[in-house]
Amino acid sequence: MSNILESALRITAFGPQFKSVLKTKLRVKGYLDTEIDNVIIKLESLELLDDFKVTKLYVTTQVKNKFYGPNLIRAKLFEKGVDKEIVESIIKEIFFDIEEETDVCLKCFNKFITEKEKSNTSKIYRKLQSKGFSMRAIKNVVATQLDIEVDDDIR
Repeated sequence: MSNILESALRITAFGPQFKSVLKTKLRVKGYLDTEIDNVIIKLESLELLDDFKVTKLYVTTQVKNKFYGPNLIRAKLFEKGVDKEIVESIIKEIFFDIEEETDVCLKCFNKFITEKEKSNTSKIYRKLQSKGFSMRAIKNVVATQLDIEVDDDIR
């Protein structure tokens, strides 16, 4: 148990870890699932492993630094194996209404949409959708930034 605990502590020393990511890293090192589960329980009891805190930190960072929307963040967290309830709880906390999502979408628009692209609304929609924003938030931003009527049929 001490070897696996040392490995886990070394991994967590680099920064906060998701439980599922830590499990994968320990499996790659050749440890058994029962050993891994015991170490995970130990680290949680020592408050060195907390998916809720790590997820909140991750979401906040993605929003502030990369201007990602809720859909992309959700997909990335599911890829990392984070529990659905934790993901949904934190996303609802950060993007508690459409105005919050629209604010982040506007920042993304201002950073990533060039003057040349502003004439091509379909390209704007695709780019902002790929950053994880809902059509409702994108429509709000496009309508205000380009001062145009937005068709409600655009999906």
